[in-house]
Formats: sequence, C-alpha cells, structure tokens
Amino acid sequence: MLTFTIKRLEEITLADEKAMLDSMAKFFIDEFNGDKEFVYSHSERYEYVFVRCNDEVVGMTIIDNMSNVKFIPKLYVRDESRGLGVGKALIDYVFNRIETNHVVQLGVLKEDDKLLDWYLGQNFIPYKQQCIEKAILLYKKKD
Repeated sequence: MLTFTIKRLEEITLADEKAMLDSMAKFFIDEFNGDKEFVYSHSERYEYVFVRCNDEVVGMTIIDNMSNVKFIPKLYVRDESRGLGVGKALIDYVFNRIETNHVVQLGVLKEDDKLLDWYLGQNFIPYKQQCIEKAILLYKKKD
C-alpha cells in the first residue's frame, strides 16, 4: 500500500528521504546545469512529497505552489518501482490537492519519448510555443 508524506525541507530527517532528495538535486545539476539550491530551497512555497511502500521511499516530487498553478519541477520514481503506479499516484495526489480550474505544470526531457507518451496518456497537453532547451513543458487543468 502506498502512503504519502508531505514535508517542508527542514522536516526531512530520514536517511532514505535525504538520499532521494540528493538524487533529485544531482539530476538538476546533470541534466539542466541547474542550481541545486532550487531543490534545497527553504521557501514556504515548496512542498516535498514522499511516497512509501512497505516502509521504503519509492518516489517523490517537489510541488511549487504558485498561485493557481502547481509546478512539478521533477517527479521521481525509483527504477525498481516503475510500472507499479507510483507516478500515477503522485500525479493523482497533486490533483486531489488543487481546486477546480487550477493547473498542474511540469517538464519532460525531450528525448524521453516513453515518459512523454505516458504523460500525454494522462491527458497532459504540451504548451504550443513553450519549451526549454532540454524539456517540453506540459500542463493539465483540473475540471
């Protein structure tokens, strides 16, 4: 059974949660020449959502709570947990927390056709003119 835990950065104390957060920071640096400080931001607008299965962290995401848009800079599922519904559960979890007519926005690496197809299958829509160097921005509105 999947369980969800929402934490602020300063509340992350468990070793497996810290390890997953570090993996996410490494992803930002490696893939986007990004600033790891984004991942470790203490801003009140960021929430860190961890998914556990059998007492083990199997996935996480960061939610950037911008007004009526919830931006997901990265949704991460452990390789060995892919295909078990963890990503879908995280997306559903975010949608259950937003109001009608609000939007969830995220980016997908351009070369990851399989993942892009998965998000399109979840009814996410690409922005027509917006993409960043390595990613395509997608959005989905809660009806």
